[in-house]
Amino acid sequence: MNKAAASIPTEVAGWSRNQWLMFVGVGLLSAILLTLNLSYPLPWNDEATMMFLGKQLLETGHASVWDGRNMMGYRNGHYITDDLSFFYPPVPYTLAAIAMAIFGVHDWSYRLLNCLLALVTLAVFAAVLRRELPKRPYVSLIAFALVALQPAFLLFMRQANYYSIFMLANLCFYFSLRSWMQQSRGGHAWLAGSVLAGVISFITLYFGALWVLACGLIVLAENWRNLNKRRWAILVGAGALWLAICCYNFFASGVAGFADKYTAFLYNYSWVPRKLLLMLHSLGASSELDTLPWPLGVLALAVAGRQIWVMYQNKSKTDRGPWPALVRHLALCLSFMVILVLVSFESPIAAAGIDIRYRHFLMPFFAIPGALMIDFIFNFCRANKKQIPKWVYEIIPYPSLNKLSKVLAVLITFFTITTDYVSQPVSRHDFYDRPLPDLYLYVRELVTPQADVVRAVAEAIDELPLKEGDTLAIHTGGKLEYPPVVWQLSDKILICCQIDRYSRNFRTLAKVSDLAHFLRLDPEVNPRGPTFVSGRPIYPKGKNLYKASYIVIYRKYIPEVIDMGYRIIKTFPFVYHFAYSRPELRYHIYDSDFFFAHQPSGEQLILLQAFGKAKTK
Repeated sequence: MNKAAASIPTEVAGWSRNQWLMFVGVGLLSAILLTLNLSYPLPWNDEATMMFLGKQLLETGHASVWDGRNMMGYRNGHYITDDLSFFYPPVPYTLAAIAMAIFGVHDWSYRLLNCLLALVTLAVFAAVLRRELPKRPYVSLIAFALVALQPAFLLFMRQANYYSIFMLANLCFYFSLRSWMQQSRGGHAWLAGSVLAGVISFITLYFGALWVLACGLIVLAENWRNLNKRRWAILVGAGALWLAICCYNFFASGVAGFADKYTAFLYNYSWVPRKLLLMLHSLGASSELDTLPWPLGVLALAVAGRQIWVMYQNKSKTDRGPWPALVRHLALCLSFMVILVLVSFESPIAAAGIDIRYRHFLMPFFAIPGALMIDFIFNFCRANKKQIPKWVYEIIPYPSLNKLSKVLAVLITFFTITTDYVSQPVSRHDFYDRPLPDLYLYVRELVTPQADVVRAVAEAIDELPLKEGDTLAIHTGGKLEYPPVVWQLSDKILICCQIDRYSRNFRTLAKVSDLAHFLRLDPEVNPRGPTFVSGRPIYPKGKNLYKASYIVIYRKYIPEVIDMGYRIIKTFPFVYHFAYSRPELRYHIYDSDFFFAHQPSGEQLILLQAFGKAKTK
C-alpha cells in the first residue's frame, strides 16, 4: 500500500488537524462557561415571562398569560391580547415549551436549550470563518475566541429568551445566502435554507426583518454579477415567499394593530439631527459587545476606507475580485444599524438609546474585523518595513519595534476577551466601576452565587406560618419585578393587582372568570389562600395595606408602616433590588454584596408582622 495513501490526512477542510483541535478546545471551554450553575441567578423579567408562557403552552396548548390562578400582567397588562395571549413573536416561548418537555419544568431548562443552540451557533461561525478566511486559520481562531469566550456572549447565550436562536438564525441566513450567491448555477438548497433562516429570525424577533434586508443588500451588492436572468427570477421568488410568510404571521398574530407600543417621545429634535444622534449612540453602544473595541473599530474603518479606495481605483473587473472580509463585515454591521436607526422611534437623548440586546447577534460579524485588526497590528512592522520613516528606527530599532507590535497585539487580544476596559476607557456602567476583569467576575459569580431579592423573598415566604385567609403584602417600589415573582411563587400564593382600570384592555380582562381579585385590593374577594399584593396601587398609606398579616417592604418606609401596627421580624441583608441577571454589561451586576454595601440603608428589605390593632390615617 502506498504510504501517502495510507497516512492520516493532516488537512481537514483547508485547516490542519491541530488547528481544528484548537477550535474544539475553545468551544469546549465556552461550553463549560455557558452551562456552569445554570439555575443561578433566578430568571429576571424577560426570562420569567417566556418561561411562564412556555409552561402554559406545554400544559394547555395555548400560551396564555392566565394560568387559572395568577396572571402575567406585565406592565399593567399592556402586552395582553383579547384572548389572553402575549404580544410577542412565537419562537421564544415555543422553545421554552420544548425545553420543558425535554428537561422538565425547572429554572434551568430553557437556559440549557439556549446553551446548546449557542454551541451550534459557534459551529456555524467556525464554518463561516473557514469560508471567509481559508488561508488564515490563526486569525480565524482569534475571531472565534473573541466570541466564544466573551462575557457579553456568555451572558446573552445563557438567557432563557430569544438571544441564542436569533443569533443562530441570522448567522445561518448570511452563510446560506452568500453560499448560494457565490455559485453561478444550482445550489438551491442554500437559498431554501436562507429563506427558512430568515423566517425563523423574523418570528423570533421582528427586528430580524431589518437584518434580512441589510444582509441581503450587502450580499447582493457583492455577488450580483453571478446572477443570470433565471437566478434573478429564483431570488425574487424566494424573497416574495419569505415576505408572504412573515406578513401572514405578523397580521395573523394581531401585532400589526399594536404598533403604538413601539413609539417613544421624540422631544424637540427634528428628523435628521435625531437620526444622526441616534446613529452616534448606536455606534458607541455597539462597542459594549466587546468583539470590536472602539480603538480597533476606528482602525478597521481606516483600513477598510483605504481598501475601498484601492478597489475604486482598480477599474478592471477581473482584478477587482470579491470584497475583503473586513469591508464585507463592517458593511453588514453598519447597514443593519443604519436601517435600525431609520425605523426606530427611540429618542437620541435616552440613556440606553436602542437597546444593545437588539444588536447582540452582530458579535460574530464584529469579531472578524476585530481579529483582522489584531493580525494587522501583529504584522504591521514586517509588512510595512519600507514605509516606516527612518527617524522611527532611530528612536526604536526595527527588531524592538517589531516585537512591540506583537506584544501589543497579544495584549489587545487578552484584554478584549477578558474585560471591557479596551471597549470603554471611561466607565459607562450605571452602578459602579468594576475593579476586576469581566471574565474573572463572570466565573466568580457562577461559582459563588450572590443573594437576589426574589430568591430572598421566596425563601422568607416559605418560612412564614401562613394559613388560609392570611394576606401577604409586598411593596415593590417598582423594584421587586412582577414576572420573576409570578414565575417563582405562582403555585404557592395568589398574586394581586397586575392589571387595573388603566390597562389598555381592562374591560376584556374584567370579564375573565375568577379575575376579580386582580381588580380590588380586598383579601375577602378570593379566600382560597394567602394573597400576595404587589404593584402600583399599593403604597405604605394605602387603604388596604394595614390589613395584611405580613409585609415585605423597603426600610425607607418603615416609620410609616410601624405606625400602622407592624413589627420587624426579619431583615434581608445584601439583597440587590434590581434584576442584575440582565445580560447587557451595562446593567449586569457581578457583585451584589459590593454594590449593596455602597448603597443607602434605605434600600434594605424588611419583613414585618402585624400586631395589635393597626392605626389608620
